[in-house]
Amino acid sequence: MQGIVEQLEGIELKIKELGKRYAALKQENHKLLQENKSLINNQEQLTKVKKRLESQLVEALAEVRVVQEVDDERSKINKELGQYIKEIDKCILMMGDI
Repeated sequence: MQGIVEQLEGIELKIKELGKRYAALKQENHKLLQENKSLINNQEQLTKVKKRLESQLVEALAEVRVVQEVDDERSKINKELGQYIKEIDKCILMMGDI
């Protein structure tokens, strides 16, 4: 009989230990769930920032294209002006010969 009582007490101790381990695992699981929620929130924030930066990059590239087009047009105008100045200089020289 004493052996059965000791065996039951041993089982009771093991059950208490399992209960403590279960409580610790439950607490760790809760902690990990909170971290996971935080990481998901951080990921969502990073995704929003990424989209905003991509949008800004597209806008900046569009502005660069416009600036390049303006520079190209300015270059064409300067070239034409240079040609007109040469023609005017020729006219002035011809008038001086008259």
